[in-house]
Amino acid sequence: MVGVFPSLPIAIPLDPRQMKRSALVAALLLSPALLAAQTTIGGPGGTFLGPFGYDPSNTATYGQTFVTPTTDTRLDAFSFWLGGAPDVHFRAYVYAWDNTLGHATGNALFTSSLMSGPAGAGYTEVAVSTGGVNLTGGGLFVAFFSTTGEIGSGDNRWSASMNGYADGHFVYFNNATQAQWTDATWDGATSHAAYDAQFSMTFNAGDVSTVPEPASVALLATGLIGLGGMGLRRRARTQG
Repeated sequence: MVGVFPSLPIAIPLDPRQMKRSALVAALLLSPALLAAQTTIGGPGGTFLGPFGYDPSNTATYGQTFVTPTTDTRLDAFSFWLGGAPDVHFRAYVYAWDNTLGHATGNALFTSSLMSGPAGAGYTEVAVSTGGVNLTGGGLFVAFFSTTGEIGSGDNRWSASMNGYADGHFVYFNNATQAQWTDATWDGATSHAAYDAQFSMTFNAGDVSTVPEPASVALLATGLIGLGGMGLRRRARTQG
């Protein structure tokens, strides 16, 4: 007598073309959702600080301390909002910042070409593209404009706020040389800690997330179940 036994699923090799299609389906389903991962930090306006211009008549260096995001650490651009004379010439800089000593530390991480202040009574964004400066995640840094070493006249006012940004503050320095940035306590290292410049900083511009969305994971599960069913149907046709 021939016994009838319930069939047990066994592994049946898939056709190589089917395996390639399956791998492609899995790769597509596991690919990250195209969500922008760039991070922007900043502070609003509402009041002003000044005058920023040429030493000794005006303060030569104005800036803002900030903390780099933990994961998005490439600083691609930053902006300050200025109003006043267009004949104020300055450069933009980025340094590490020592909050205990109250001054910049190390070498310049970024130095711009010569820039000019905006004209008019209102406040205009002065944007700086860094080309991508890699900073330490969670580190404390300072971005600033300075007329130090430049020749000109006039002054600017900076748009600012009171306690507009929690992880840093406005700083200034009546310095005469660039060397003083890293070996002397800035005048405004603590005296204006309640103020923040109006600023914006963009990190990892254009990058995308690397974490699949829950919907993508669900689609992957559905696809794998379908592939499993295909294998069983293929086995049934082979046995028949």
